Amino acid sequence: MQPGLTPIQKGVVDALATLMVLTAMLIAELRRLDSSVKTYAVQAAILVSIFIALGFSYSWFFWWALTATITKVYLAPWIMLWALRRSGRASEVEKPLIPSPLSVVAMVTMYAASIALAIHIASLSPSAARLGLPPLATSIALILIGLFIITTRRNAMKQILGVVMFENGSHLLLACTAFYVPETVEIGMSTDAVAMVAIMSALAYIMARVRGDMDVSKLTLLKH
Repeated sequence: MQPGLTPIQKGVVDALATLMVLTAMLIAELRRLDSSVKTYAVQAAILVSIFIALGFSYSWFFWWALTATITKVYLAPWIMLWALRRSGRASEVEKPLIPSPLSVVAMVTMYAASIALAIHIASLSPSAARLGLPPLATSIALILIGLFIITTRRNAMKQILGVVMFENGSHLLLACTAFYVPETVEIGMSTDAVAMVAIMSALAYIMARVRGDMDVSKLTLLKH
């Protein structure tokens, strides 16, 4: 157990980290876009809960929790839901590049690989896994699944969700490996993420209004 964390804190953080991986898979596989966005908000709330649990031992995590609540739980999902409502796009009609059963297998494999990588990292540098193996493995898995969604989904909103999931993984990785980083870094990263979500959601809305869908694969037609 890591110094400064009680057994209860460690158990809570480990359980919440595992839930974040499950929400990541749901975000990828849900066909209704608004349900995917709301699931992302749940994932962000779980991340906030991890920060709050850590805050009882390391007070600066309360600032991380406050920033993440404003930017990740409320602002980013609100922007994406606004774009969906305005565009009238309720479901992901664009066919993924990888069928759903294979997609689930791929994400489970990524999680298993993340656990193996976390164990390897901890064996080389125990200080790199200050929160323990489950949170470190989850942070790596979220980054991998986020990249997987970006590269295999043709729907613009799903790709945005992949980007913000990648960003959630990077925040958790930052908490695992750079424990004493100033909270101003967290605030800066969250602010950049909200600005990115706003710009990308606006582009997705324009795509839906002009072309009638959010299929990014068809954007190659702009070259002609």
